[in-house]
Amino acid sequence: MIGFVYEFIYTAICAVICISASAPYLGMGEAFLWLTLAGVMVMGGMVAFKNLGWSVRFIMIGVVVAIGLAVLLLSRNEAVGELIGTHLYVLWIAVPVIASFVLGELCARFELIRIISALAAVGGCVAAVALEYQPEHTTVVGVLALVLTVLTEMLQIRWNKDGYTDHKGHLVYVSPFLLCAMISVSLISAPDEAYDWHFVKELYRMAYDKVQEISELFDIKGAYDPAAANIGFSGRGVIHDAVKDGSGEMLTIYDVPIGMTSVKLAGRTFDAFDGYEWTDSDVSDAPDAMLDTLSLLASVRDYSDQPQDYVKKASLRIRYSGINTSYVFMPLKPLTGGRDIAEAGMTYAGGDMMWPDIRSYKTEYTIPFYRINTDNRLFEDYLRNCEIPARDNFELESRMFSPAGREPYTYEDLMAHIDHVEKTYSAPVQLSDEVSSLMDEVYDGAEDTYDRMRRLENYLRSLKYTDSPGPLPDGMQVAGDFLDYFLLESKSGYCTHYATAFVLLARAEGIPARYVQGYIADTSSSGPVSVDSSMAHAWPEVYYEGAGWIPYEPTPLYHVRSYWRSAEETRAMYEEAAGAYPGEEEEQEADAGIAAEEETGDSGISIPWYAIVIPPVAGISLTLIFIIIGNLITVCAFRRKGDEDRFETLCRQDMSLLRLMECELGSAETLNEYSRRLQEDLEYKHLGFIQYYGEYLYRGNTDMKKALEAAYVSRTDLLKKLKKLYPLRFLRYYMGFQRGA
Repeated sequence: MIGFVYEFIYTAICAVICISASAPYLGMGEAFLWLTLAGVMVMGGMVAFKNLGWSVRFIMIGVVVAIGLAVLLLSRNEAVGELIGTHLYVLWIAVPVIASFVLGELCARFELIRIISALAAVGGCVAAVALEYQPEHTTVVGVLALVLTVLTEMLQIRWNKDGYTDHKGHLVYVSPFLLCAMISVSLISAPDEAYDWHFVKELYRMAYDKVQEISELFDIKGAYDPAAANIGFSGRGVIHDAVKDGSGEMLTIYDVPIGMTSVKLAGRTFDAFDGYEWTDSDVSDAPDAMLDTLSLLASVRDYSDQPQDYVKKASLRIRYSGINTSYVFMPLKPLTGGRDIAEAGMTYAGGDMMWPDIRSYKTEYTIPFYRINTDNRLFEDYLRNCEIPARDNFELESRMFSPAGREPYTYEDLMAHIDHVEKTYSAPVQLSDEVSSLMDEVYDGAEDTYDRMRRLENYLRSLKYTDSPGPLPDGMQVAGDFLDYFLLESKSGYCTHYATAFVLLARAEGIPARYVQGYIADTSSSGPVSVDSSMAHAWPEVYYEGAGWIPYEPTPLYHVRSYWRSAEETRAMYEEAAGAYPGEEEEQEADAGIAAEEETGDSGISIPWYAIVIPPVAGISLTLIFIIIGNLITVCAFRRKGDEDRFETLCRQDMSLLRLMECELGSAETLNEYSRRLQEDLEYKHLGFIQYYGEYLYRGNTDMKKALEAAYVSRTDLLKKLKKLYPLRFLRYYMGFQRGA
């Protein structure tokens, strides 16, 4: 029994780890805890099948056959068959169960494998945490149980002690205490926030800052920019001759809203271009980002009584990792007026949000914002007709999003913001005759600002994208020179070229536009989104009075889609789907059929009698057949033995019968003393086999004919007594294939 429990300890722990760790990949969902318990029970059965006698094995086979027949017969019922079919994924539990059985048996046999398994389990948990994958609580408890069990056994093996020295037995006796400890750990809820290892991060931060200082000292040109050197995003708007390949995680995005397939995170905006480089002359500390969002919300409320068709509130949680910058990365239309934003230390700087100092990996913040339904035709119509919002609606929105203790933004703040945008981001651009003629062709037939911007976007997207367009020519003095080179000669470039061209051409039409740098990320997959330096991007934004800043994507190969169905489209979809269902007459006929079934008492689930009777009968019959065959094989094998072998077998059977009647041989008792005790105290007769057994064991010979006769007589007498005193043990004796045979 010690060996059985010892093996079960290791196999059960491995089952808990393997099943709970694989649960998310096997589609177990919330049922994984019950399936884990079921797996542990199955594991106990497998260990029992391996260690216990053939009678137990045949009983287990009979039970499995009975269950299999029951499932097969019940599945013939349509309702039950459908239920079974929807839960076939449970069969996948066999994979981790078999794997854990093999691993558990190896751990029980080899100490080295125990140690390697424990270290691998701990390493797996550490790796999961490092990769920001949250392991199941049950998995962690299982890993802890494995580590404690291995350490306990290692201590027992290396502990020099007298008396009972079996390390397996010691582990079995200690296991109840380990089980109590594991249950206590499993009942303790994990904290919502993981330990942040602040002191380790601080050491890394100090070393990182020192490297940056050294890099700056050796920058002999005086143009050091830590962001540009390390992350692919730069606080400078330089147009380089090529895009350098970069890698390494910069940000991680969490809590991405369902249906949001991509996002642009703006880091810095620019307003002035000299032909080679963008600069930012906007030093206003006005809350431009918040006023822009409030303007959109109020304008949409003016335009439609279904604002949710145009905007939808969401939020993103952003964590810095490899980045080292003072810029705050935000989606468009953020709500930056909340108390949390102010408490985080963010400040307004023109159209941007800034940290008071350089931030890096330990920085984390949540930005609420409004998604805009840019790819829905309703939003297209809105952009064609939007206007500066009415005072009442703007002040209503302002009060809704104004934190307690601070005055809401006024309508005058909005008008000052609009005036500031038009002055700062509408610098006139003089086009050459050739470019002007080209744009006339592009805009031909456009009816309004929206049409012109969409045509401009499509035209630029028709050009060639390249990561290495080469340097800009010398001698360019104004923005128009860049447009001449890019549109008439090069006709190729990367995102910086296309965003620059779009902004300049929009301004040439008298439309306010700005150049934006940041990141673009694919958020179509579930879970956290890693943003690396290769996702750095630049794009233009156009200002519409009322709607505020609206992004465009003129760069070939890029596209950010934002779409959801309007209330009207959703209603039409359901009405169309409803047309596929039965009409009124058909529904009445179906209802009548259901009523008729209910009157006859037919619930739809009918289990025939044979599905209940056949499985247990078949299982029991099969078990009995196996036991009978086993006993017949034992009898045949006994008859083929010689006299000495048969005598040894009979003696073992007689001693087994005595044990079943609770008359075991004492540890310090001789066979003669044992025989006298049985005859005097218990009045057992016909125990002559003990005398012959002693002679055979100690002298090596005896009168084998008389010895066999005495052993036969003893067995017959003991079987009668066992049957009379302990009928269940009598049955157990025969189910054990005549123990000792």
